[in-house]
Amino acid sequence: MLCNLVLRKPKTDITIIAGDLVATTTSNITYFLRDKTRAMQMRVEAIEQGFSKFWHWIAAKDDLAAAINE
Repeated sequence: MLCNLVLRKPKTDITIIAGDLVATTTSNITYFLRDKTRAMQMRVEAIEQGFSKFWHWIAAKDDLAAAINE
């Protein structure tokens, strides 16, 4: 919808559209999680460390290394 050529100004920089998409998605997720008692933040840039923390937080069993490689 954000990339719809009819609705946006001609020659709009695609990075502005992408930034709007990221901001909208983040806002929607934040709103959804606002009243959840068990939620954790995780950065995609550090997914292995974040996933490992999540794995232990939920007391997951089995092979963490295999799960990370998946």
